[in-house]
Amino acid sequence: MGVQALYDNGNPIAAAQVSVYEPGNNETPWKTGSTDEEGCFFFAPNANGDWTVEVEDAQGHATSFSFQVDGSAIAEEPQQPAEKPSVMQFIVALAVIFGV
Repeated sequence: MGVQALYDNGNPIAAAQVSVYEPGNNETPWKTGSTDEEGCFFFAPNANGDWTVEVEDAQGHATSFSFQVDGSAIAEEPQQPAEKPSVMQFIVALAVIFGV
């Protein structure tokens, strides 16, 4: 599973801090990291339910969003896609929130 953080002008938000929270635990991140130079961050959910992702750039712009995971998205180990997707489910939400 991947998310891509973009500013409203379409530029990627590189090195943004990302926190992923598993279902039922919005206090302690399940995984943390940063977006790559293309604003992408990949992770592999290991349980069904409502997951939450928080993204914050160096200027303090931040957003969070939740999404539902079902059995088809569960993986045991994170797998980096061979080619990064050009369109991801959360681009629009991030682009609107990170507008500068």
